[in-house]
Amino acid sequence: RRPQRDRDLYGLPPSALGVSREVLLGEFPGDAPRQAPRGASPPPTTLEQYLEFALEQGYAGAWPWSFSGTDDYGRLPHEPLLAFARRHPELVLSLVLQSTWPAMDAYYRSWVRFVQWLVEYAPSERAFLEGFFLDIYTARAHNDGTVDQFIEEVLAFPHKQKAEDLQRYLEPLVDHDTTDRRPQISAPTLVLAGGRDPGARPALGRRVAELIPAARFEVMEEEAHQPFQEVPDEWNARVAAFWRE
Repeated sequence: RRPQRDRDLYGLPPSALGVSREVLLGEFPGDAPRQAPRGASPPPTTLEQYLEFALEQGYAGAWPWSFSGTDDYGRLPHEPLLAFARRHPELVLSLVLQSTWPAMDAYYRSWVRFVQWLVEYAPSERAFLEGFFLDIYTARAHNDGTVDQFIEEVLAFPHKQKAEDLQRYLEPLVDHDTTDRRPQISAPTLVLAGGRDPGARPALGRRVAELIPAARFEVMEEEAHQPFQEVPDEWNARVAAFWRE
């Protein structure tokens, strides 16, 4: 279970998700002390092993909290997720893709390069977060104190991602292109975009939906990159409605 101070990304009871078993939650691989999930010996050391362990132990699902760019299956965390889905297609009943793109355009690539520069030259961790979050959250969240709260939570977290691991994640992200693989997705898919997201703009999300045969595309006009944090009730309602269908 997530610590009480953490926001619940879904906020739905198990019955609403159609599950009655535990969901495996944990920090992986990150810089946290290795704590093996109950029954795992030795503990999983890759995201792939983490997911396979959750499946073998009968968990309803798995939610690794973060990625450090050190997984054996590549530096981009969604690659082992895709590999797992290809091996277990019966488990993939639907997909929800938030703030996504098939390939970055010139504007988005430039923003990622700016973030790489910011990682190296921001005068402090707080300064980095203040700059980075400008393109992640809405002006509303900056003005009402929500972003300040997020920053304080990040600063207080004891097991932070290392700067070099973040760079290892960002570097291949710039040229990563999944255009040719999106049509292979057969599961019903909800693609969501924030109308005020300057990076993963609605035009990029719409292109993803056009490539996936069974996709629906929706824009949350007043939201940015992570509406599941800013307006969780509205985001949950959209996802729940999609799942009910």
